[in-house]
Amino acid sequence: MGSLLDPADLTTGISELLSLTGAFLPQGDSHLRLAVGLSPLLMVCEGPISRLRGRTSATMASASRDRLAVPPDETGSREALGRGARDAGEALARALLTDYRGSGPARH
Repeated sequence: MGSLLDPADLTTGISELLSLTGAFLPQGDSHLRLAVGLSPLLMVCEGPISRLRGRTSATMASASRDRLAVPPDETGSREALGRGARDAGEALARALLTDYRGSGPARH
């Protein structure tokens, strides 16, 4: 039935991945640029994951693009990633959702 894009889960998932990534990057003075994307869009709609339990049908969306990509907008360090994973995850999720909502797929 496609994928469900849950704003709350997206923020948590991105934040956790950033935190984990920061923990495994080598020590040093490296600078990072963070970006996020979503592909394919053909069968994605927005809504809370809790709705999956009672889901018996789906509406298939026709996206005007086949993927979304939010480019990096600032540079940070490995150490800053560890401390600010939640803030960075929120910003990336917000940017991705804004782009998704403007792309044309059906939203439920």
